[in-house]
Amino acid sequence: MLAEHNPPKRLTVNLGSFNVMVDGYCAQGKFKEAIEVFKSMGEKRCSPDTLSYNNLIEQLCDNGLLGEAEELYKVMSEQGVSPDEFTYVLLMDTCFKESRPDDAAGYFRTMVESKSRPNLAVYNRLVEGLVKVGKIEEAKSFFDLMVGKLKMDDASYEFMMGALFETGKVDEVLKMVDTILRDDGLEFSAELQEFVKEELRKLGREEDLVKLMEEVEREKAEAAAKEAEAAEKAKSSARAAYLIFNTIPKCLGPRKERKSLRVLLMLLSNGRFLFSNTWRLVNIHSFSSVLL
Repeated sequence: MLAEHNPPKRLTVNLGSFNVMVDGYCAQGKFKEAIEVFKSMGEKRCSPDTLSYNNLIEQLCDNGLLGEAEELYKVMSEQGVSPDEFTYVLLMDTCFKESRPDDAAGYFRTMVESKSRPNLAVYNRLVEGLVKVGKIEEAKSFFDLMVGKLKMDDASYEFMMGALFETGKVDEVLKMVDTILRDDGLEFSAELQEFVKEELRKLGREEDLVKLMEEVEREKAEAAAKEAEAAEKAKSSARAAYLIFNTIPKCLGPRKERKSLRVLLMLLSNGRFLFSNTWRLVNIHSFSSVLL
């Protein structure tokens, strides 16, 4: 077939033909030949795409040929073909199988840096693989990296917290809880609360969670009260400014009235204070933008 790919012969090969041949060689365990055929695409004016690379990389990984798969991955970059999430996941999973957790973590990090979007299942596999070999700190660093990019479920939180509890990093767990409590977009579910309470109970530190939750609740209430007070002050000052604005004498005539308006607006924009026999002191600066 390859020899016939010379016009004007009708029998030609294309990307699909090469993929079929690669699959055929792999099915027979002839991976060296499969790689040679794959690399020969360029000679026949065929350019392998990401799907073609992933196909061969997957078959190499599944058959214990991680080194060859990584060489093919390097060729992708050299040829300007962008790896996708599937490419990185293949290499990450196989590195874990080959007891190369650091390299697995490296592929995951590269995937994130390349703007690919690993899903929660892929993240969970990474963290589980790192925890399994005792790399708790590395697992926690990836949790910190991804917690703002993925919508973590209770299972993901519990797994990371459980690993920290097992290694005595209780304060790290409490920091995680603190973050959840302070983020209005996150929920400290009843199930997750019970999990944390139970683990703290085993250590005689259940009261730590109670104190933390009370502290955060108090700080939120104080912040809400300050916001309400500031809003009320803003309304009062706005009403005072409105009153000033609407008491410019109309009897001055159009020209003097316009002049008075200009003076008032100047005072407003400069944030000066205005006095009157019946008006209390008003900080105009806060509301100049409203009137202007």
